[in-house]
Amino acid sequence: MGSVKAACTVDLADDADNTHLSYNADAEMEGKIAATPEIILKGAVKIALDKFFKNFEKQVSVIRA
Repeated sequence: MGSVKAACTVDLADDADNTHLSYNADAEMEGKIAATPEIILKGAVKIALDKFFKNFEKQVSVIRA
């Protein structure tokens, strides 16, 4: 079927009363999976990012409490 290698970096920067979060991700696909239509891949990435940010928000709210 193929393989996917992915890497993501997340940076947090302090700015007075706020914290800015930025991220960068890169993925390399090989095999049949590389032929997956872009719209399907974007949907999968969106689901994964939504899950990440929901979990991140939960962790931050625990720290604030």
